[in-house]
Amino acid sequence: MQKSIWLVLILILASCGAEIITPQAPYQVIEVLQTVDSQHAQVELRLERDSTNQMILAATYQPKEPHLHLYSKDLPRNGVDGLGRPTLLELSQAGQIRSIGPIVADAIAAPDPTIETAKLLIYPAGPVTLRMPVELDLQQPNQQILLTFMLCSSKGYCTSSVEQLPVTIQLSNS
Repeated sequence: MQKSIWLVLILILASCGAEIITPQAPYQVIEVLQTVDSQHAQVELRLERDSTNQMILAATYQPKEPHLHLYSKDLPRNGVDGLGRPTLLELSQAGQIRSIGPIVADAIAAPDPTIETAKLLIYPAGPVTLRMPVELDLQQPNQQILLTFMLCSSKGYCTSSVEQLPVTIQLSNS
């Protein structure tokens, strides 16, 4: 009997945990913060509002060639057995933006069919958007964002990885 009571109490306490905030479509662009141009991709950073009125930091990684794909955000930082690099959107320090939930991608990652390991997950060729639910504090200094990504082609070549590229943004007061 005592075990049953403890189990019920544990289940009740577990259900009282903090709500996980995840971005909900559709999204409204509030402000384009910056566009970063690399040799093989362009990354647009935006502030958006989702359908629940939650503020979202979005990054769209747009390959410059249609056959290039990005790697999953869930890959280890150094890839799988040295192959690939994760597509990441990170906040480097305290600033105007604070992450309040997990990052989600608008594409579904699947195992790379050209590699034997099922652990190397890639997004379909083309653009991928990562979204991070955030809170804003415009009284804080500029925000530095770090971008990481690597592109590969179905034609058998990969680009050099971009790792923790610092991008400084300043949010407007509007």
